[in-house]
Amino acid sequence: MVDRKSFDAGFVAALVYVPLALLSAGLFALAAAASGRAGPTVIVAGAFWVGLLVLIVLMPIVIPFVRARSRR
Repeated sequence: MVDRKSFDAGFVAALVYVPLALLSAGLFALAAAASGRAGPTVIVAGAFWVGLLVLIVLMPIVIPFVRARSRR
């Protein structure tokens, strides 16, 4: 059975790292579009890739931090 406090910490952590990943993907798309050197397919694919990588990197950082803060 899943511990309620652990579930809540995971949910709160997702509320932190998902928006950060979406923000980074959006900033990448804006920067790529502003440069004018990339087509729309490349911009969308790059934004997806950046968002996915940021999500992968932030998950193991944010989840333990939120769990530690929730135990206080």
